[in-house]
Amino acid sequence: MHTDGIGQPTHHTRVQRWECDYNDHWNTCFYGRSFQMAAETVATPSGGASPGAGVIRSRHMRFHRELFVSAPVTVYSASLDGEPPLHGTVVHVLTSSGQVAATAIDFPGGATGLPRVSPEDIPLAMPRGLEPQLPNVWPESGSRETMVALGTVQSVDLDFTGTLTFERLIQHGSTASHHQLDSLGFSASFSDRTHINRMAVEHRITRAMTPPLGTPLWAVSRITRIKGKNFWTTHRIFTNTDATVALIEQCLVTVDLTVR
Repeated sequence: MHTDGIGQPTHHTRVQRWECDYNDHWNTCFYGRSFQMAAETVATPSGGASPGAGVIRSRHMRFHRELFVSAPVTVYSASLDGEPPLHGTVVHVLTSSGQVAATAIDFPGGATGLPRVSPEDIPLAMPRGLEPQLPNVWPESGSRETMVALGTVQSVDLDFTGTLTFERLIQHGSTASHHQLDSLGFSASFSDRTHINRMAVEHRITRAMTPPLGTPLWAVSRITRIKGKNFWTTHRIFTNTDATVALIEQCLVTVDLTVR
């Protein structure tokens, strides 16, 4: 997919060495941070103040290309025309040297002044492994549940409005997923022995609330579907009073590191 004519530039950054994960790829949370910066730029009128992390209710991300140290990053943003629930949402295309690396769709959208695009213009951004409607219930079936303690809410986890940052929610989801898969046998030692690893190809985070500073957070996780090389997981971030902070859905693919 070419980025020419798709939206307008809303964020620029680059991949720093300390932002890469154990695969030496740009960590998912920094893709998410870039989308968040673009969203806040879009939502900030001339001379106005940014609405902060709470500018979105849910963000649906797809990953298409790995980025490495020193890669330049540009995010383009547009308003999406189409059928509900996608109509009027804001779509972001994250690129490096003109190549699409990731895309995101922000709900509920409603930004004004952005160029308009149709789903046919940006097929890579359209939901594929995850349904476009927003989740509202914990899945009743799937693998056994796993639970992890995420620590307490710290001031560094919040933005200037007092809302949990988007990248922190991604980090919580990644921690929950890592422990979940390790407990099921998809561990680092398994990957070292078999050269089989996994990558997130689609990701959706839906916010619920931000708890007060010092609140302990937990995550419960469940694998909900397996098909071929793909599998789907859901994670609920919640407080010690069982209030939901966020629901995180992932579509992951297993990869053979010796041939990919």
